[in-house]
Amino acid sequence: MRGRDLGLRGIALNPYNPELAGMVGYLLITCGDADGATILQRAVAEAPDVPAFYGAALILALVEQGG
Repeated sequence: MRGRDLGLRGIALNPYNPELAGMVGYLLITCGDADGATILQRAVAEAPDVPAFYGAALILALVEQGG
């Protein structure tokens, strides 16, 4: 959980960086952490020009969660 904690701390220290939030959200999703989808969703909403794979990861996470 150390990586999760460090990622969330990074977001807390710089909440206006959607690229950071998107990467943390993506990495949390790949680790099976459901909070990653929420973080990634917020990042995509704040900056639609984030890398395209964020959107793909978000879609896959939402499908997996059933929502």
